[in-house]
Amino acid sequence: MTLEDKWNSLSPREQQVTAYCRQGYSYAQIADYLALDLDAVLKYANSAIHKFGALNKTEMVLLLSRWDFDAYIPPAWRNVLPAYIIPTFKRKALQ
Repeated sequence: MTLEDKWNSLSPREQQVTAYCRQGYSYAQIADYLALDLDAVLKYANSAIHKFGALNKTEMVLLLSRWDFDAYIPPAWRNVLPAYIIPTFKRKALQ
């Protein structure tokens, strides 16, 4: 099963949580943005981790390290995130 197949096996909410994990957001930040309970975010993340066959969040993020998740940066966060989180080309486009 390819990474794309595994991605497609995720529910839409699992995909959102996975994308934000891949962007480097904490579970608490993801819960805040998606207006979910922290336990719900952990449930979605752990389900995705399992579906990717990873041991933990770090391993799942590494599996997806070559994927582009820039579209998942929440618009409300673009002006408040530290500059190092937003890729250089995105920073220039947002100014």
